[in-house]
Amino acid sequence: MRRLPLLLLAALVGAAAASSAQEAPAAANVPATARALSLPEALELADKASESVRVAEAEVKRAEAQKRQARSERFPQLDASSSYTRTLHSEFEDVDLDFGGGEGDSSSLSDLPFGQRNQYRLGLVVNQSLWSGGRITARTRAASAAVDATWAGLAAARAELRLTVTQAYFDALLLDRLVDISEQTLAQADRAFEQTKLAHQVGNQSEFELLRAQVSRDNVRPALVQRRADRDLSYARLAQLLDLPPNEPLQLTTSFADFATWDAQGTVPTVADRATWLAKVTDDRVPVRQATAAVAVQEQQVKIAHAERLPSVGASSDYGRVAYPAGGLPEWGDTRTNWTVGLGLRVPLLTGGRLAAQEGAARATLDEARARLDQTREAAWLDARDALDRLAAAEAVFQAAFGTIAQAQRAYEIAELRYREGLSTQLELNDTRIQLTFAQGNAALAARNLQVARARVALLPDLPLGAGAGTTLTAASAGVSAPTPTAPAASVTPVGF
Repeated sequence: MRRLPLLLLAALVGAAAASSAQEAPAAANVPATARALSLPEALELADKASESVRVAEAEVKRAEAQKRQARSERFPQLDASSSYTRTLHSEFEDVDLDFGGGEGDSSSLSDLPFGQRNQYRLGLVVNQSLWSGGRITARTRAASAAVDATWAGLAAARAELRLTVTQAYFDALLLDRLVDISEQTLAQADRAFEQTKLAHQVGNQSEFELLRAQVSRDNVRPALVQRRADRDLSYARLAQLLDLPPNEPLQLTTSFADFATWDAQGTVPTVADRATWLAKVTDDRVPVRQATAAVAVQEQQVKIAHAERLPSVGASSDYGRVAYPAGGLPEWGDTRTNWTVGLGLRVPLLTGGRLAAQEGAARATLDEARARLDQTREAAWLDARDALDRLAAAEAVFQAAFGTIAQAQRAYEIAELRYREGLSTQLELNDTRIQLTFAQGNAALAARNLQVARARVALLPDLPLGAGAGTTLTAASAGVSAPTPTAPAASVTPVGF
């Protein structure tokens, strides 16, 4: 694979040079004012613009806040309070109190300090959990595991986004290449038509051959129009992922031969290291890490449910200042102090089986989480194996596809010369041209699939299960139709070129 980029670059340059030497220059597909965009720049823009990444970041912030909330139960809880009460009517009004001091010593309740119509209270309450049977520790550990899961989810969102952007980038580059091939094919067909037209004028070709050449040329035009529409849609999709103006022209500067973006992030394993690589990647996969965190959370939930059976001890202190002024606002000297300290013990004695049921449900959920972890690990191994196999297949198809371009180009040059000299038929020329366009399109498709496959392997530790499994394009799905050499030239429609 170290020589593969050089081979690809040489093949691309060679094919382009061979085509431009024979054909008139095609109109430029990209305006002069187009924005140059490389793959690393596209990945950076997508990370800033992605809503899915922002959602994952919000989940991380929420999980960290919940962790701080769970940990706060370890510390004293201090609350302040204040109140004002106005007594409109009391049942003790008009009640005389006889203090046994003789005549004139009786008084009403309103004469006492606490019997006034205005009551002001200021207070501070402190609560401290002394022992909770391990509930607070378990809640804190469960929250920490949830934070780890959300961080893994954020990494998965970013990795999936990067794979999506890579696929969209090389899809646009592929369609650019297919448009170029279609324009070259149209130029070849038009040149063949002009040669046949000239030969018909001097009497060397029949009207039938002229009509065949015209139909062959006109059959290429619809494919070119469709390819341009597909290319525009692909660029619009890429601009949407990057949050760029949809009408802004782009010039993609990263070629099919540039593997530096993903080579810097990971090394493709050799055949001898596949087993070790698969085992390591399986344990490092985001879904496995999230499933492991889910097991840790459920283990703590079991501890929390069990701790509900145990006694809990807490201390509290209530400090308050109370005033009963006869009217208006009281002064500080008119207030009286209430200060209490308490120690509480809570012991569940009879719950009707509720606590046992809660613990049983928690243990069942833990068993389920462990089973899902095993299931996820098996699926992660299979997904990693699929990524490696697809990469190996993409490399093999790539090398085979580029091996035919030079031969197909040379065959077309010979066929064109033979037709110009009157040594072959138009059917032979058309069939050879279809072979060339199919080889060029298939090579571009193979290069695109190889780039996406390498990106998937490099991003695999952070990708969700199955992400990128459907990113390999076939010739049919890309619109690269296989040639039909035996069909008459007038009935052959080179779809995709």
